[in-house]
Amino acid sequence: MIATLFSWVFTFLFIAVTGFVLHTLLQKNKPADSVASIDQFYFLGFAFLTITSSWISIFAPINYIFLITIAIICTLAVVVFKRSFVDEIKKIKLHWKTENRLPFYIIGIIIIVLVYSASAFITLNDTGLYHTQNILWIQKFKVIPGLGNLHGRFAFNSHFFPISAIFSFNFGSTELHDILIYPLNGVSLLVLLSKLVFNVFSSIKSKNTLQTFFYSFILFPCLALYPSWINSPSPDIICAVLTIYALIYFIEGRGSFSLILLTSVVLVSITIKLSVIFLALLVLYKAIQNFKSTKSWEHAFLIPTLLTILVLTPFFVRNYYLSGYLVYPMPSVDVFNPDWKIPAEQAIAEKNHVSTWAKVPLVKDEKVMAMPYSEWMPIWFNKKPVPVRGILLLNALSIIWLFIFILKKQKLLA
Repeated sequence: MIATLFSWVFTFLFIAVTGFVLHTLLQKNKPADSVASIDQFYFLGFAFLTITSSWISIFAPINYIFLITIAIICTLAVVVFKRSFVDEIKKIKLHWKTENRLPFYIIGIIIIVLVYSASAFITLNDTGLYHTQNILWIQKFKVIPGLGNLHGRFAFNSHFFPISAIFSFNFGSTELHDILIYPLNGVSLLVLLSKLVFNVFSSIKSKNTLQTFFYSFILFPCLALYPSWINSPSPDIICAVLTIYALIYFIEGRGSFSLILLTSVVLVSITIKLSVIFLALLVLYKAIQNFKSTKSWEHAFLIPTLLTILVLTPFFVRNYYLSGYLVYPMPSVDVFNPDWKIPAEQAIAEKNHVSTWAKVPLVKDEKVMAMPYSEWMPIWFNKKPVPVRGILLLNALSIIWLFIFILKKQKLLA
């Protein structure tokens, strides 16, 4: 647990300081249009390091040299912006002295629970199947053309793996296994849960019943479902965390900086797991709102456009090198024909397997693909744990809230 706690503290401070430096540079020489909090520093730093590591991984391995370089740059930047850094520390101290202590105690309990969970033996099958090996390839080599031909999962180009290559700790090995610690999922979940705890208490204080229910409804399932996976470098957990944070920040964020952070978080989420591409609607909505208030196309849409190019370019390039496709395993997006290209029939089989495994695992793909909705959906639903079934049913009921918000003309909540 001590090694896990150490890696968590290091990871959090490194990412949060990176975000602080970037925020200070973005707000330099102009009035800040939003007061940044620790969670904003953290997720801005996370997005920046994900984007940077994905670019660098095309040309060079992501190892301790990258980590040391970023650390030196951030240290120098903190020295340059010493006054701003000291002011942020004072704000944190003032918050501790003046606010209700109960949220801090609850967060302390959450830290103990999460660190204990993260110290357990990694049981997620995908980590042994391809997560760890993928990270090792990125740590030792630049992107390798045709790597997906060795194992189809190496072509699954999740951009959570390049940043995980920075924050992966090996504390030696025993006769049976290596002692590996992957802190990113745990630290990111902790930052999100801390944000939710403070939001719950803030909503109670302001007597906003709807917000109290909203934040509580997110907080407790996260606590119940995610801890068992946080010791792995699974893209599923970080993607869930980023999705929830994007939705919360979409409601709370104001000003041009909020558009930068929201766009960065959403785009990074998409490069981690394509299934969250619907989050792009949040950015579009926010950009339109900014245009209505500023009447400037450049102010509203230039930043999202530039960030989209910056984030998606290395995603497509890495896909091209790893598999020969722009998006794998989607052979319909077929533009190039390099020597190392994975055969189309193999890509199609991989795509089908991903789909059928999500519906009914451990059954032949052909059989699951032939099942109508009425056949596979009951099997899929019954295999879910009871808490997940409850969440799915409640989520279905949210359609009622949708109509209520539309009738009340509460567009943002709708």
